[in-house]
Parts: sequence; structure tokens; C-alpha cells
Amino acid sequence: MPSGWNFDTLLSKGTPFVSRQVIDTSSDVAQVKLVSQLLEQIPGITKDNAHHTAVILADENLLMPVLTSLPENMGDINITMGYPMKQTLVYTLLKQLMDLQRNSILVDSKVYFSYKDAISIIKHSLLSGLLGPSDNELVKEIVKTNLIRVPAGLFTKSDPLAIVFRKPLNPAGLSGYFKDILSLIVLNDERTNSKTVIITFRKISGMSLYTG
Repeated sequence: MPSGWNFDTLLSKGTPFVSRQVIDTSSDVAQVKLVSQLLEQIPGITKDNAHHTAVILADENLLMPVLTSLPENMGDINITMGYPMKQTLVYTLLKQLMDLQRNSILVDSKVYFSYKDAISIIKHSLLSGLLGPSDNELVKEIVKTNLIRVPAGLFTKSDPLAIVFRKPLNPAGLSGYFKDILSLIVLNDERTNSKTVIITFRKISGMSLYTG
């Protein structure tokens, strides 16, 4: 390390209150299996105090395997990690919105969107919860007519879809376009008190997920 660099923390000090153990494993799968065993070996750990124990993942790709392998009767374990943006629903939605705008065309001053892009966005889990019965009927109509290009005017009667299926006047307007859509999703989540991500993880593993 560079001269003058200081690493003086609880973990770096020689103290009887800190125990360190380095274990060599043959694969990522072996690491995941070992986490479960090590947690069960912690003396005095119970469902009531398990949340004071942290599992720190250097590789965020191991999150799901770790969640599914944790002991069901362990209680809530804190998992600290970096979560890649490209694996989030927000990332996939923004990517689809960019494809929607990139593939849109202007004919006689009317905006048309690709059928494939439009259906993918409508079915995205962050947007599907915003749609009411009339919106779903509109989607059925689009699928039934099998349009190659979907006119933006078709969505004007739906408040949420009208916000999504419009074309910003210039590239600078994209930021406001994305902000309007994300704000719409956030407001809907606040009204419904949505906890989709945490509920999904609880169903899979019985554990809470804390990502900070």
C-alpha cells in the first residue's frame, strides 16, 4: 500500500474480541453452501438476534443462491452488497423506453411506435400495475389488430399510457420524459404501499433483504 496509508480498524487490530478465519473453497457454489454452515455454527444465534449478523457479499451474483441456501429457521440475516443497476427493473424499463423512442417514426406529423416495443413496455411489471380495466382493453385491441406500427394517438384516452407513449421534442427532453414516468410509478407505489421486492425474497428464502 502507499506510504502513510492507515488501516486501523477493529478488524485490523490484534484483539481477543475479533476472530478471523480464511477458508479456501473450490467454487462459488461451495462458498454459498459454506455460508449456511458457518451461520449455524455461530454460538448463541437465535431468531431474535440474527439480524445483528451480517453476510457481506463481494460478488453480488451470489445473492440469489445465498438467499435460497440460508437456514429457514435462522431468522432475519442482514446481507450487504452492491447490486448491479443492469439487473434492476428500473434499468430494464429505461432500456425499453429508449428502444421505444429510438425505433419510433414520424409520418405526416403523427408519431408511430413499434408494436414489439409497445407490447414489451405495457407488459413490464413496473407499468402493468398502473393499468386499469379500460387500459387493458386497449392493449387487447392492439394485440387483436396486430398493428406493425402503433399510433401514439391510440393512447390519448389513457392517462398513464399517454405519458409513456409520447415523443419528446428533442434529445434534451428525454430526461423529463423518464422523470415523468418514474414519478408516476413511485406515486402509484406510495398509494398501494407496494413491497414487491421484499415480499418476493421472503417467499423464496424466508429471509429479509437489506441493501441500504
